[in-house]
Amino acid sequence: MDSWGKVVAEQWAGRTFSKNMRFNDLFGAGYTAHGDFTFTVGEDGEVSGQAAVAYELIVDVGRMNTIIEYVREKGQEVLGGLGPVGIALGSIGEFGRLMRVGYETEQQLTILSGPISGAMISDTLKLQWSARKQRDFKGIPLRVYYEHQDKKDPISKNPLSVESPWPGEANVDQWQAMTAYQSPASKGDTKTETSAYWTAHRVG
Repeated sequence: MDSWGKVVAEQWAGRTFSKNMRFNDLFGAGYTAHGDFTFTVGEDGEVSGQAAVAYELIVDVGRMNTIIEYVREKGQEVLGGLGPVGIALGSIGEFGRLMRVGYETEQQLTILSGPISGAMISDTLKLQWSARKQRDFKGIPLRVYYEHQDKKDPISKNPLSVESPWPGEANVDQWQAMTAYQSPASKGDTKTETSAYWTAHRVG
């Protein structure tokens, strides 16, 4: 409340860091995210603000290419001993001309900026991109392909989706909010791991 008795919205600023990976025995893709944000907290605890987050792509095709090189060296007869991997590689036409698995992206670093919303209730803070920003952002551009001697056959053209840079909720004291987040262990052939840390402090 200012000297005139008017309620003044609290001003906050913060930073976020997260890493997300999705992987199986052959292939991995993910990103790191670094961001800065500011927001105001109204009398009712409603949060509104702005954020800018940089997503840096991570792709790991090393194990897949090691297996391809092994098969090229030993001959296609070893495919039968490679289980599901051998079946997948054996189904590729013109395997003898296959060189490696590669990937392409328009931008190694993707910047997402825009409005954020959330709520500060009691001693907890929750943040998220605005509904429109979440809807409009399709993900990090990524194309994965089999590279032959004379062509590229696509494996996937789907953008890599991203998770919220503010997972969970932060604990709040009078001047600061912070949290560290680790996703629970995932099951299945393809696993997802997310680690994150974000913090904010009151500036006015």
